[in-house]
Amino acid sequence: MRQPLLVHVSLLLVAGFLVPLGCARYATVRQIDGTELVAEVTRSDHDVIQLRTSDGSLHHVWRDAVREVDHPGVALEITGAGLMVVGGGAIAFGAALAAAEAMAQAFVAGLFQQSPGPNSPSTESTVLALSGTAGVILGAVLLYQGHHNNVQSRIAWHFPTSPPLPLPLAPSRTDAIHADSP
Repeated sequence: MRQPLLVHVSLLLVAGFLVPLGCARYATVRQIDGTELVAEVTRSDHDVIQLRTSDGSLHHVWRDAVREVDHPGVALEITGAGLMVVGGGAIAFGAALAAAEAMAQAFVAGLFQQSPGPNSPSTESTVLALSGTAGVILGAVLLYQGHHNNVQSRIAWHFPTSPPLPLPLAPSRTDAIHADSP
């Protein structure tokens, strides 16, 4: 039984540490013209959305030019909830295993008219309970962080701020010339 326990603990740790790497605080903003911006939604007003990319540059996009927004945090929420369920299952299974071992000890002791002795749980049930607890705690942290990222992005998107943001400029001929020059 030790081999599946090691796999269980390893999967909890790997999922808990790798998933946050794939789901940061950046939203994917798909525009009508097909371009995508992966950036943090920082502010908005009735006409313009301000986005900050991972390199720190600010982009102002017309609200009407946006087709779809994929707000951050959903993967963290799903992973956190999943870890909480798996961790809770491990805790329950570890408790059931410990109870079954204690009943078996008492039954065997009763057959031989002996006192049952200390009912300490086995290593397997202890590891299951501890890894389950770690999974529940880690899942709760991921769920909270994902929900926080999602809500912050949606608030910045839906609730206009004042003063109004600067209007985005349409690309000019000089911008195209400077972009092509070395």
